[in-house]
Amino acid sequence: MIKEAGIESTNDAEMEKQFPSSVDFMLLGTCNLKCNFCFGPNHEIPAMRTDLAVDVIDKLSRNGVESIVFTGGEPTLIKDLPVILYAAKRRNLTTVLSTNGLTLASKEELLDEIAPHLDWIALPLEADTPEVNADMRVGFTPDAGIKHFEAVLGLIPRIRERYPDLKIKLGTVVAQPNLDRVAGIPDLLASRCAIPDTWKLYQVSPSEYGKLNYSNLQISDEEFERVYEEARARAIQTGIPNVQKYTNEERPGKYLFINPRGDALTVHPDTSDYFLIGNVLTGFNDVAKKWKSHINTQALTANFGRTYPQN
Repeated sequence: MIKEAGIESTNDAEMEKQFPSSVDFMLLGTCNLKCNFCFGPNHEIPAMRTDLAVDVIDKLSRNGVESIVFTGGEPTLIKDLPVILYAAKRRNLTTVLSTNGLTLASKEELLDEIAPHLDWIALPLEADTPEVNADMRVGFTPDAGIKHFEAVLGLIPRIRERYPDLKIKLGTVVAQPNLDRVAGIPDLLASRCAIPDTWKLYQVSPSEYGKLNYSNLQISDEEFERVYEEARARAIQTGIPNVQKYTNEERPGKYLFINPRGDALTVHPDTSDYFLIGNVLTGFNDVAKKWKSHINTQALTANFGRTYPQN
């Protein structure tokens, strides 16, 4: 066993088990929003060093990972984001960037830098009105949620025009504040020429900041199903080709997360909160041995394939 650039390394032949086919890489906790439902890392956690992130990507790609969702925090705040995405794409990985869209809307040149290294871009929209979207997407200025609303609706047609091969996923977290303003999103998207390739609805979960604010956010399974069915019917009518959902009940076992500190996390089956299984910077092999005890490989692969279809 050898050490390289601060990360534990070993020959591929020494690995007892490969990693799952897809991983969610939380590059940083820092964000330009402070949404009450956020299930990303603590906002005080800075970005993983670029050289370490590239080393992690390299090891993952050599040990079974085929796709990486890069998320945060807000990954577009990282100066070296194009370097990190290039590192993944040159290893022939499927790459997804999950971003709130604010930085991309204000810095058009950044989209030009990163788009060649992406297969999918994932954007959020929480309501069919700017006011309710602002209730969900809270920022550091009073108008942050309004700006976010317009940023996302402006980005989708711009991406379509300039990068027609870059696929778009739209995500919506369904919670108490936006419960009655989700089903109208497809009509809004159609009116703005902003139809995504995938629209995925998420039941708000008690993870990270969402856990701290869950009493004001929580909805029942029945409420979520009602909203999903209404939204799905409208989506079909407006031409959204792929509509998916993500309930708290089915959340466990479908993801392997890596946070900015290198911690490998899954979702606990009893609490829907994150569960630490190891650290890829200090114990890569240990994580490789443990993850299958906490993740349903078939469910993970199917979940990624339904959300980000490759055809």
